[in-house]
Amino acid sequence: MPILSGTIYRSRTKERIPGALVKATSREKQYMVRDADENGNFKFDLASGQWSVIAFHNDSFPSDLKSIDLTEDKSGFDIYLSRLTGEDDTKEGKVFFWVLVGLLIGLMIIYVIAHLFLPSGKLSSFQFWLDNPLRYLEILLWGLGGILVNKILMVGWWLRSRRFYREGVIMHISHLLVTPLMVLVVTLLLSLVEFNFALADNSLTLDLAKPELLISFSFILGTIPWSLWSLIENAGRRFTEGMEKQ
Repeated sequence: MPILSGTIYRSRTKERIPGALVKATSREKQYMVRDADENGNFKFDLASGQWSVIAFHNDSFPSDLKSIDLTEDKSGFDIYLSRLTGEDDTKEGKVFFWVLVGLLIGLMIIYVIAHLFLPSGKLSSFQFWLDNPLRYLEILLWGLGGILVNKILMVGWWLRSRRFYREGVIMHISHLLVTPLMVLVVTLLLSLVEFNFALADNSLTLDLAKPELLISFSFILGTIPWSLWSLIENAGRRFTEGMEKQ
């Protein structure tokens, strides 16, 4: 009987995948199953005829169904599997990392220049914006700074552990776009009240009307996009549930 052999690889990286399950099905609905060895290799002894081959692995999507008309021994019948979480792309990750660094540097330059010119329309001493509508812009810029710092740290860590997936770039971009707006909404709501915290024998009053606290709080919120979204989502759910009960 003809022998069909090949290797299971990871898409893009061509890393061999040991232990993958390979299934061959004939046109007559007969099938055989093999496990790839520790080097990702597999081998079938099959009857001559038309066969369809597919591979499975726990952390991967099933492979595309491959067909072959087997009349003699066939080697090099390689199969590629894509990760469920995405494919590591270090090259694109490094480009994205330096784009983030450039955006942060550009943001700092724009921030300083804007604060020197915008308050009075001419060169003036640096000062934080406390009056509307420039106060909204102040919050947005610090929120953007927070999410940029978050992404630089996280992308750096993912590159270090070789877990930067190109599929995640869209998520990172969405965070950069919406996080400053979420920071603005939450900060404006919390600025309407004062918070008192007990620290050992001392008490701390958090008043977001103070510019130093306002920008610090906006920056901190920007570094936690998922927690910020959960806060807004839970608040919205409670509000709508309260409206329904009335």
